[in-house]
This record gives sequence, structure tokens and C-alpha cells, in this order.
Amino acid sequence: MAAFAQRVRGVYEPGAAIKLILTDTHAELNGYAPHGVREYFAEVDAGAGERGFETCFLSQLTQAAEGVDACDTNDDLVPEQTLQRLSAGAQKWYRGGGTAGQGALKYFQMNMIEKRAVERAFPRSIFVTFNGSDLRSLFPDYLPIFYMYSLRRGVGVKPWFLPAPETGNSEGVDLP
Repeated sequence: MAAFAQRVRGVYEPGAAIKLILTDTHAELNGYAPHGVREYFAEVDAGAGERGFETCFLSQLTQAAEGVDACDTNDDLVPEQTLQRLSAGAQKWYRGGGTAGQGALKYFQMNMIEKRAVERAFPRSIFVTFNGSDLRSLFPDYLPIFYMYSLRRGVGVKPWFLPAPETGNSEGVDLP
């Protein structure tokens, strides 16, 4: 990411600024220990700062969007393929209350709020994700999307702070 930003700065005035959105809301939904999550994000923040990136918490963006239409998800239908993909991920990572399927639905609904909060906070930005376009409905509707992929085996395993489950897949899994 640092090399990417440097290349953009070399070509375009004023360049590129990268802000990593720390998905504390996702860790909370998935039932991970707050202390471990805080330590993890503190390490990510320190590493980001060393590379010239800023960070912010997704919870702060959603709080800032409360009370506006960004938080209304009544009209969001869950695409069946998306729910299947999220449910498969929830089977591996969800530790919250209820079933993995319920966790996947909560995750989708939460993302509908978050994507609106992100586009409200960063209206002149490009949204970068390591997820594939098959999850497009989870990303901001009105921002250009840049899909990044790792060419190294195992680098796409998410969440990054947990060991990959034993799946027999040497490339790991790529989950939201």
C-alpha cells in the first residue's frame, strides 16, 4: 500500500492519502475480546503511521452518520449469493450471540449502514478493498471501487489477527 501511494503521489498532484478504516464494529459483532481487538488495532495503527497512513475507527464513522438517512436499512434486500457467502464466513469466524446465519444477516445489515457512513465521510475518495466484486453490495454505492488482490499464498486470509482455519486450502480463505 505504501508503494502504491508513493506511485500515485509521483504522478498526480496533490497525490494520494490513504486512510485505513479499522473495522472495530466487525470485531465486536463477531464476539472477539475487546482487549485483544484494541491491541491488534493499536499495532495496525502504529504500522500504518510508520508508512504514512492515517487510521480511523468504523464505529466513529457510523456514529457520525447517526440520525441521517445513512442509518436506514429497511429497503436493503440481501442478495441470496451474498448471504450464502457471508454465512460460510460466519461459520468460521462468528462468535457472537445467535447462529452463524443470524450473525451473517446482522453483518449484512451493519454493512448497509457502514457503507453509507463511509461514502458520507469520504465523498471524494476511492474505496479500496481486498474482497472480490462478488461482495459489491457491501461497498459504498457512490464511490469508485478498487479491488486489490494479493499474489502471495495465504496473504488473503481474514481476519488478519486470527490464524487461518484448517481447510486444506493452501491459499487460505478470503472472508469479509
